[in-house]
Amino acid sequence: MAKTSLSLGGLYRAWTGTARGAVSSSLNAANNLAGTSVSMSSFAFDSLTVTQPFTYIVENTSENVVVAFATQGLAFDNRIKNIAANYTITVSDATYFSIGTKSSTTAITANNLGGSTYSGSNGTTLSVTYADGYNINATNYNTTSTKTIYSVDSYNSINSDVLCVATDTDILLANGSTVKAGDLYIGDSIKTFVPTGMPEWFPENDPAEWYWWYNETGSNGDIVDAAVSNVYYSFIDKYVDINFGAIKVTGAHPFFAWDNITETYQFTRAEDLVEGDKIVKYNVESGLVEDVLVEKIEFLNKTLEIATITVDTAHTYLANGFVSHNKGAATAPIPWTNLVCYLEPQFAASYNTAVSTTNFNDVAGYSTGFNLTGGTANPAVTAPVFNGTSPKSLTFASGKYGIKEQAYSSGTGNANFNTTSGNGYTIIAWVNGSAGDIFSRGTDYKVTTSGNIAFTSTPNGNLTAASQTLTGWHMIAVTAGAGTTKIYNNNVEAATASTTAAATTGTSDIYLMQNNTGNLGSFLFYQRALTATEIGYIWNNLKGRYGL
Repeated sequence: MAKTSLSLGGLYRAWTGTARGAVSSSLNAANNLAGTSVSMSSFAFDSLTVTQPFTYIVENTSENVVVAFATQGLAFDNRIKNIAANYTITVSDATYFSIGTKSSTTAITANNLGGSTYSGSNGTTLSVTYADGYNINATNYNTTSTKTIYSVDSYNSINSDVLCVATDTDILLANGSTVKAGDLYIGDSIKTFVPTGMPEWFPENDPAEWYWWYNETGSNGDIVDAAVSNVYYSFIDKYVDINFGAIKVTGAHPFFAWDNITETYQFTRAEDLVEGDKIVKYNVESGLVEDVLVEKIEFLNKTLEIATITVDTAHTYLANGFVSHNKGAATAPIPWTNLVCYLEPQFAASYNTAVSTTNFNDVAGYSTGFNLTGGTANPAVTAPVFNGTSPKSLTFASGKYGIKEQAYSSGTGNANFNTTSGNGYTIIAWVNGSAGDIFSRGTDYKVTTSGNIAFTSTPNGNLTAASQTLTGWHMIAVTAGAGTTKIYNNNVEAATASTTAAATTGTSDIYLMQNNTGNLGSFLFYQRALTATEIGYIWNNLKGRYGL
């Protein structure tokens, strides 16, 4: 039972952080509240709970682990609660995280990852235990709470830019107060608005369902409470500003809005809103929703820190009062383990016309970028056309391609495209209008589209996903090399077969979009076969960028 078996010796340990030894102890010595009488229970509490930080913490930023106490005495708060020696807080790998001054609120800082633009740490176990030597019968006393956390690069997933708001956006809590999106915690209870007739579930793999639903009768609905299930933070280099800073969001962020053309209420991406539309906003004072005229929309090429919020049950939340939906919010960042090539036209670090149109640079830190002007052998090749509007991409044509020449400087990092029979490999490309080779290295491997998605490999065997719909943007993924080959089209397994487990260690030049007339967006190569779940992470993180 809490607040029992309390001793002066234990109290001395609790308020000093050291064992008493031969030193005398008394309530008067422990009490620092002048003129206030205290009892043993004044220094006690009934129970404690530990709130762990977010799973993914951006490098060079901090999140807090919080230990909260219930039914504690006033002297406990003033004298014992923040004694560092009462807290045991550790991480299994100090390479990635640092622990601040230990107290009831302790900062956990993700260290600088260094080395590459896009990277992440190994899973690190964070352990938290409270034991003061005094409150030995309190609930959860001397009980260790653990969580696996990761440090992620600030670029890791611009990654979660699908449905995001600026971190300084006000989020309405269930108690009527507001908190900045950047200060939300998993488990926080918030106010949400559920439009009348809105389906309870939008299938994640049926984008059409998202846009088919509309309401002709009005913007009526119910205000309900819901719990925040996940919050992720990242940065973007382009965002939408509505009504002179009334709210700042990513282009794919969906608002409940009045469409001035169709004359219906529906969820609409910020980038699809036009001046004259109206966004539904909850008025805290009246307790009613109102239509706010969209007077000004600006697309700004500036860096913005963002929060991706996932809400259980309602799947909506109020951002600066505006009704927003969290459909499709990412559950985890893009996997980084064994990611040895990441080409991303969204990032200036990967492709920047102001610097050079010759190179498509890797941001995973492995020197696996491609030369876009023919390399040493064919310097007359002209670079593909860069499309700077969202989604940013490169348009290839006959005679245009990316190359890594084995024998020349552009071949630096070629060995990172070698693979083992045990781990296999994964090739992922976001393409639009692709017709031809997407990626190839001699007879080691080649991915081609021509109405079908074909994978050919002398070491590993061939596989074709026949009669595929390939209009518009698509994420094509191939996992191979470890005994099973799979082809995915937009996160759906399109073909699978048992194939030869074999290494690929060829020395041929590597080509990107050779003899292809389509657009290439994000491209990723892993020295391991990703799981279907991991393919889903990439799909969920990037699909909003490509309008899916």
